[in-house]
Formats: sequence, structure tokens, C-alpha cells
Amino acid sequence: MIADDMMGYIKNDIMVFGIGVFIFIVLTLWFIFRNWKWVAIPLLGCATSVIIMIGLLGLIGWKVTVISSNFIALMLILNMAMNIHLTVRYLQFKKEFPQLTKNEVIFEASKKMMLPILYTVLTTICAFLSLVFTSLISVIF
Repeated sequence: MIADDMMGYIKNDIMVFGIGVFIFIVLTLWFIFRNWKWVAIPLLGCATSVIIMIGLLGLIGWKVTVISSNFIALMLILNMAMNIHLTVRYLQFKKEFPQLTKNEVIFEASKKMMLPILYTVLTTICAFLSLVFTSLISVIF
């Protein structure tokens, strides 16, 4: 009975936070870029990464806990931050260097943002690994 209540709580938590995060992301992107193209492209990138991560977690048999249920929302927020930075850098390069082709602008923006994004990803991986290897009951899978 307690396990069933806990699973109900987790499912409700995922729905509420998932919808809330999605609305927050769409509003934030619209506020920043005011163009539906720049809302759709980062959302597509976020959706792709979440689908891949859910598949990998299912593949390794990661059980859902109170902590891991919020992993997707956190991943979306961090991924969106990276997408916003990359998009802003792309638009900046496109404006500053109009003679460059679209592929060259994408390459330059990606090259410029690679290290900051890599550091963000590595620190997030370390943070989650520290939670995974603790003996906290709510984190153990």
C-alpha cells in the first residue's frame, strides 16, 4: 500500500512538474526570441535528448524514485539553457559575419560554446553520480 502510494505520488509529480517545465520553457523561449522557429528548434533538441535518456535509463533498468523522477525536468532545464546559449551565439555570429554561410556560422557557434557546455555536462554528471553512489534510501535504485 505504501509502495502504491509512493508510485502514485511520483507519477503525479512527473505530470505536474513536466507540464510546468514545458510551459516555462515555451514562455521563456518566446520571451527571449519572439520567433516560433527559435521556440521549436530548442524544444526539438530537448525532446530528442529526453527520449534518448529515457531509453537508456530503461535499457539499464533504472528504477524510478522520488529523486530520479525529477531528473527529466532538471535535464530539460539544463538542456534548454545550453540551447539558448547556443542559439544566441548563432544569431550573434550570423549578425556580425553576414558573409559566412549557415554551416560556417553553426560551426563557429558550436566551437565557441563547446567548452562551457562540456563543463556544464560534466559537473551535472558528477552531481548525479554522487547521488547514485550514496546510501540514501530515496536515491538507491
